[in-house]
Amino acid sequence: MPPRSTWPTSGLAPWNSRPALTSWRASPTGRPDPLHRLMPPIPSLSSWHRALVLALLALWASGGVSLFLLARAGQSLWWPLLALLLASLVIVLVLRHRHHPQGASANADWLESELAARNRELEHSHRHYRDLVENTNSIILRWDTRGIVTFINRYGLDFFGFDEDEILGRSVMETIVPRTETTGRDLLDMIEDITRNPQDYVHNENENIKKNGMRVWVAWNNKAVVDENGDTVEILSIGNDITERKLYEQQIHQLAHYDSLTGLPNRILFLHKLETALAEADRHGQTVTLFYLDLDRFKPINDSLGHHNGDLLLQQLAERLNGCIRRDETLARMGGDEFTVILEPEPDLERAEQAARHVAGHMLSVMSEPFELNGHHIHVSGSIGIVIHPRDGRDAHELLRNADTAMYQAKQSRNAFRFYETRMNASSLRRLELEAELREAITADALDIHFQPTVHLASGRVASLEALIRWPHPRLGEMEPGDFVPAAEESELIVSLGDWTLREVMQRGRQWQTGGSLPVILA
Repeated sequence: MPPRSTWPTSGLAPWNSRPALTSWRASPTGRPDPLHRLMPPIPSLSSWHRALVLALLALWASGGVSLFLLARAGQSLWWPLLALLLASLVIVLVLRHRHHPQGASANADWLESELAARNRELEHSHRHYRDLVENTNSIILRWDTRGIVTFINRYGLDFFGFDEDEILGRSVMETIVPRTETTGRDLLDMIEDITRNPQDYVHNENENIKKNGMRVWVAWNNKAVVDENGDTVEILSIGNDITERKLYEQQIHQLAHYDSLTGLPNRILFLHKLETALAEADRHGQTVTLFYLDLDRFKPINDSLGHHNGDLLLQQLAERLNGCIRRDETLARMGGDEFTVILEPEPDLERAEQAARHVAGHMLSVMSEPFELNGHHIHVSGSIGIVIHPRDGRDAHELLRNADTAMYQAKQSRNAFRFYETRMNASSLRRLELEAELREAITADALDIHFQPTVHLASGRVASLEALIRWPHPRLGEMEPGDFVPAAEESELIVSLGDWTLREVMQRGRQWQTGGSLPVILA
């Protein structure tokens, strides 16, 4: 059976420092009587009587010296002898009175009364202190250097859900401390370190566990209880429940660092993880591989099926992509239909490229499988740009920029991946310039619409017209849709381009109707 709870008597109780009781009183200042230095306390003499005895002894001693000097000088010795006799008589009477049975009885009564008063004061202080410890809204716990619980107050028992005999004499690791936190921290190592270095854990927050298995967070204030050699023998811990505060902090962290739709790390957390991985790889001379992934033609799917189905597609895609990487690797959503991946470091470029090809191929394969979106079977594809540190970039921003460039090159083939090459920068720069010029051309109405008729051979009448857009580029000449529409799709200029085309075609159709031309079908 575990030992019963014993009220702590060292390190906690304020009465431990009270001086031992004696039969003589302390001075009003609380310091020992200075007469103790001249005359040790005699149980039957009070401080006043001891002072009188000392004065008479001093008189007797001075009288003896006077007699000696007078005898040498040949003077009369009667008066000094008489004074010495009187002083001796008084000392005998005082001592006899204090040793008289009545005097001894009075002194014993006084001592008994004094002890009873001190005991009552001690008992009152004991009850007050125990009530304070038992009724406080904090956990009070004592445990030794082996982690064995030696005391826990009533509030602590109720908080953790244990009976007294279920926790006393058992290790904190078997009762109220889990092996690891949900954060992954090893709490066994923490408990062992507290006993070795309690000064480092004066204030500590860690996850605890109740009897029913519920995880809770407690803020602890710890103090070492030491022996006469200064060695730690116990730890006094006072704890308060901070579970609600921790949950609130975790919610804030979740909102700040994770994507609300997919639950994946967002851009902020991804950049932090990437910078950490780069620093670690540089220390060990390793490589870091980064993917930049984008869905092909996600916007038309999102617009045609609705945003709720578009969100469902992204959620299912995130789940599939997560299944392609290892636990220590990172998949993040950068926004929209763009995702990034950090692979585990490799010792050299050859192995890094080999691992990247394997993972990228796997991702494209799972993306090509149909998605079920509320009764709609959708097929999508993706494009992946791949960079490897340190070959393709020294820092996070350079790597992301180059990975985006490689991803755009992959989009020219669709459902493909491409490793970054330096020459891609020129192509990327041309794309950016083309996008900027196209934006200006749409705003300035610098595009043309050509109409290609479909003629009914029997009657020779025009059955329909197909509107074809052209861009008379001032530097590159007339450009066909295949030369600039892909750039519009990637930059989302496709919406502006579509609006401009529809508006221009409708205006032409209205002009033909006003001019008396026969109505035709436009496409």
